[in-house]
Amino acid sequence: MNFRTIITDTDRARVQLAEFAVEGGTTEYNLMISTRLRGSFCEQVDSLVRSLDEVRERLGNVAVMFGRWLVSDAANQASLLPEEVCGRRLSVVEQPPLDGSKVALWLWLVEGAETTTNTLQHGEYLHVWTADARGEGATSEEQTSDILKRYTATLNEEGCTLTDDCIRTWFYVQDVDNNYAGLVRARREFFDECGLRRDTHYIASTGIEGRNGAVGSVVTMDAYAVRGLSEGQITFLYARDYLSPTADYGVTFERGTAVQYGDRRHLFISGTASIDSKGEVVHVGDVRRQAERMITNIVALLAEGAATIEDVQMAIVYLRDMGDYEQIAQWFAERLPDLPLVITLAPVCRPTWLIEMECVAAVSVRDERFAKF
Repeated sequence: MNFRTIITDTDRARVQLAEFAVEGGTTEYNLMISTRLRGSFCEQVDSLVRSLDEVRERLGNVAVMFGRWLVSDAANQASLLPEEVCGRRLSVVEQPPLDGSKVALWLWLVEGAETTTNTLQHGEYLHVWTADARGEGATSEEQTSDILKRYTATLNEEGCTLTDDCIRTWFYVQDVDNNYAGLVRARREFFDECGLRRDTHYIASTGIEGRNGAVGSVVTMDAYAVRGLSEGQITFLYARDYLSPTADYGVTFERGTAVQYGDRRHLFISGTASIDSKGEVVHVGDVRRQAERMITNIVALLAEGAATIEDVQMAIVYLRDMGDYEQIAQWFAERLPDLPLVITLAPVCRPTWLIEMECVAAVSVRDERFAKF
C-alpha cells in the first residue's frame, strides 16, 4: 500500500485526504471535504473553500485533475458556486450529501502538472476531463446520443478517440427509473456504430440519478480520457465468478478499467451494486446485506487489478432511500473505517438496488514498457 488517508475533523469541515506516492515519482491526492456547518448554502461552500485553501497551502504545488461539487438543489445552487477552483471548472451534480449538509466537494490533485480549463498535462500524458456535458433533444435517448456525438468531436480535437482513449464516463439521469432505458438504447447504438461491442470492449461507467439544474436537461455526462497511452496500458476488470457481463442484460459498460503506467496502476471501478454472476439482484429489500455483496463484488474487481479495498483512494456511495443513511454510515464506520467516502442520495438504475458504490484505487508497480504517470 503506497498511500495514507488523513482524516481531519473540525467545527467547520471534515477533510479526507488520500495521499498516494511512489519513490521518485509524482504524488497525487484524492480530497473529499464535507461541511460541518448547517447555515446557508453560501456559508457551507465558503467552509469547503477555506478548508481547501488550508490543504493546498500544506501540499504546495498541486493542480486539479478533476473535481465535482455534490449539491442538494442544482437549479438554485449551481450559480452560487465558484466558476473555477484552482483554474479548473468542476462538475456540478445534484446528489444531496446525506450527512445533513447541502454540499460536498471531491477533488483529484496532482503534483507539478500544467492545466487548462479542461486538460492536465503531466509528463507524456494529456488527461482530458469533460464536465457537465449536455445534449439537445426532447428525450433521454436523444440527449444521450447528442452528448456522445459532441464528446467524440471534443476528443478528436484533443487528438483522442472514444474507442482508444476514453477511460471512464458518468451519466447522471433525472428520474432514472423512467429515463435510464433511453440512455441505454442511445449508448448501445452509438457504441455499436463506433465498434465498441461485446467482442471488443466498452467503457467503465456509472449511470445513476442526478440533475444539473438546467430546464429540459435530463442527461448529463462527465468523462475522463488520456492521450499518450500505448497498447497494453488499458485492461478491463470482469470478476465473472461474481458479476455477469453487462451485455447479458442489455447495457454496455465495463465493470472496471485499469490503466498501467510505468510506476503505478490506476483502477476505476464502475458503479457496482448487489448483483450476482447471472445478472440478478441479490438480497432484495435488505440494504445491509446488499452493502456486503456490493463490497464483495468490488473486492473481486480490484483483485483482478492486483489491488485491495485498502488501496481505494476515494469512493462515492449512492443510496435510494435517505432513511437508510444512518445504518449504512454505521456499517461503513464498523467495516471500513478508513475508506475515504461520501454518501449521497441517488437512486440506482434498478429500483430493487438500494445501494451502489464506485471507487478509484491506485497501486505501485514497475513496468519499464511504459512512461511514468
